[in-house]
Amino acid sequence: MADEGSTFINGAATSGPAAEPDIDDSVHFRASNAEELLTPKQRKTIEKDERKQGKRLSKVIQKEAASEKAALTVSIAELAELQKLQKTAVKREAAAHSAYTKTLTATLKAEEAYLAAQVKFRALEAELAEREESLKVARDGARGATERMAEKMKEVERVRVLRGVDERERGVKVAQLKAKLK
Repeated sequence: MADEGSTFINGAATSGPAAEPDIDDSVHFRASNAEELLTPKQRKTIEKDERKQGKRLSKVIQKEAASEKAALTVSIAELAELQKLQKTAVKREAAAHSAYTKTLTATLKAEEAYLAAQVKFRALEAELAEREESLKVARDGARGATERMAEKMKEVERVRVLRGVDERERGVKVAQLKAKLK
């Protein structure tokens, strides 16, 4: 699998390490043997043809250099675009972190207020329970006093009725005694 990235990520095709052919020693041996058997004219023709090919290859290498330069320009432009995206992402991260911090602070304040209110609620709840108990005791006491007062009222009414009867009987008796004395 090829490396990902720009066209020239592994170097130039015509002048980089990939451009070196794998020629075994037998080819060098054959060329050396043939060279010895060539006439000067044949050698000159071959050398002329090799120079022509070299010039053509040189033009190809130079065109590839221009293409590699253009690819580098594209890669640098891509890098600049990525840097802009990175800058935007960092700004978004900073904004998100700021919002998170504000929310965290508000949450902690709310939790603190909640806990304080909870403590106050529990204290008031305990005070209410105490006051309910006091009210019950006071009501029971008032009810008992009212019941005792009602009993006393009945007793007073009995005594008053009996006194009225006694007064009448006494009046009758005194009148009888006075009548006997006369």
